[in-house]
Amino acid sequence: MVAEAPGSARLLLAPNVVHLAPEAAVFTAMKEGWARQQQARFLKASTIEPRLRLINRFEVFTGLYPWQWTPADGEAFITHLRSGANPIRMSRRGRTR
Repeated sequence: MVAEAPGSARLLLAPNVVHLAPEAAVFTAMKEGWARQQQARFLKASTIEPRLRLINRFEVFTGLYPWQWTPADGEAFITHLRSGANPIRMSRRGRTR
């Protein structure tokens, strides 16, 4: 028997439960598992929470689940973030003059 990786969505889903929206349940479990993996690496909530919000924004933008995402979706999302009234910008931290 193969052991599940810590943070695996399968470990977070209740056995013998039929979900009305199985895709949403799996995605929620995936995000919870990912958050737990980050906590295990001693990352703070101030690091983890913005990452989860970004993943949620990407899901809303695409209307798809991660197993359906394509590189083109990522490119379209970045283009979207870089346009509009308040576009994102590259950080200047770490750059040398």
